[in-house]
Amino acid sequence: MTKKTEVEGWYKFAEHIPLPVWPEQKASCGYPDIAQMKPIAVIHHIMQGYASTMINWAKESSGIQKSAHFIIDRQGNITQTVSIYTPAWHAGGVNNPSWSGYKGGNPNKYTIGIEIEGFSIKPSYGYDYLYSDSVPWPTAMVKAITKVTNWCMQQTGIVPSVDTLIGHYEVDAVNRAHDPAPSTARHIWPRDKILAQLRGEPDDPVDIRKGQEEAVSDLHTGKDELVLAQQKLKQASDLIQAALDE
Repeated sequence: MTKKTEVEGWYKFAEHIPLPVWPEQKASCGYPDIAQMKPIAVIHHIMQGYASTMINWAKESSGIQKSAHFIIDRQGNITQTVSIYTPAWHAGGVNNPSWSGYKGGNPNKYTIGIEIEGFSIKPSYGYDYLYSDSVPWPTAMVKAITKVTNWCMQQTGIVPSVDTLIGHYEVDAVNRAHDPAPSTARHIWPRDKILAQLRGEPDDPVDIRKGQEEAVSDLHTGKDELVLAQQKLKQASDLIQAALDE
């Protein structure tokens, strides 16, 4: 691959809190140059917590082996802590993977991790909300996720698909079964909507067809009303002519 510069790996519309690249990380990933990772997929994570906590970890980090390339909160604020051409510590554990693109070894070597604020299942500690059908992912947050995912894929040449935009559960089905959405309600994670936008497709083709059908129906209704108006106009014209003939 063409050698990338450090600047190219940072999204300019994010707050930047660079984390250190630890020597053991470089050795375990096997890169002669740590900034030359070639990502093949983007992984969405639900953080089961708050963005402020992860950002504080990043600011105070002195060697904790836990990070993601991006942190996105409910308001759509974006924080980046690792260049997309450098591995982050976000998906190293592999258990019963279902991801078709899994190449073996540590997925951190070839994936970009995006941590998303919120809770998919009830934690054992304090929380103020759970994502569900009645509490969907906030619009501002989804827009930010889509922008970041799109930028990552454009920068790295990744083609948007269900094989290149994956959930953490597809790498670790045991410890991350509900990440980024409950195993019984995967649709709460709006992957289809995000992929549609990345591909330039309508969010919901069914709604488009419905709109087209309604437009045709309105057109027919308009024609019927026009015919009726013409009939009434003719009747009025006949009455006027009859009056003039008397």
